[in-house]
Amino acid sequence: MESTLGLVIAWSLIVFFIVSRINPLRYCLELHEPKHRHAAKKNPLTEPFHRAVRIVIHSPCYKKIHDDYCATKHHLKSKSQEFISYAIRKFCNCLEAKGIKCFSDLTIGSLLAIVASFKSSNPRSMSRLVLGIGHFFEYLNSEGLSAITFPFSLLHVQQRSERIPSYSKQEVKALLHACNRSTPSGKRGYAIILLAVTCGLRQCDIQKLTLQSIDWHTYKLLVLQEKTQSYVTLPLLSETGNAVAEYILNARPRNCESDIFFTMFTT
Repeated sequence: MESTLGLVIAWSLIVFFIVSRINPLRYCLELHEPKHRHAAKKNPLTEPFHRAVRIVIHSPCYKKIHDDYCATKHHLKSKSQEFISYAIRKFCNCLEAKGIKCFSDLTIGSLLAIVASFKSSNPRSMSRLVLGIGHFFEYLNSEGLSAITFPFSLLHVQQRSERIPSYSKQEVKALLHACNRSTPSGKRGYAIILLAVTCGLRQCDIQKLTLQSIDWHTYKLLVLQEKTQSYVTLPLLSETGNAVAEYILNARPRNCESDIFFTMFTT
């Protein structure tokens, strides 16, 4: 009876911490989960703003320039491409609304007024918008489509002052303590949480860890970061390494795949 009650309390704590924070520990229900189990229709109210709102460019001239510029950004991640396209479409849409038919007719005054108008609709992404439009004008200048050489990097964009939500040391200890390490799922959760806390890994990076990612001789972790697509070598603390080793040896499903973490379903 006491063990059952303890298990219920432990999982209640885990669910509470995961749901009540914006944090890198969402992976607990996502690693190698069959996608159809949680498939859901996209909700425009919860989608990122630049993906939920489709701004249409009506001018064939602006549309061609937009398409040509975006074609030079195919090396970037899809989300970065989406935001760049959104920023340029939003800017060109404002030009159309003001009756400005080509970039050569745009004045610095009109440019700054348009950029300033974005603050009300994009308060959290203003710095990215300004930077994106600045790069766009570098492209326009290189193509001879605009003569404006305004130093966008000098524009002061007020950054958000609130603290990014995170766990306190006490909350991390409580979360780790809630893992029942006598069970396979508890060993898995304990190892994952320690990797996130001590290595600062994102959910997507933890999800893609393989047996080859760990050098047990040097206690180093080699990770191909999803966001930057670059490799980074991180030290593996003894406590974290021991937790991962314990999971691999005594809890990880025996299969032919090299991935370290798999979703576990309890019955």
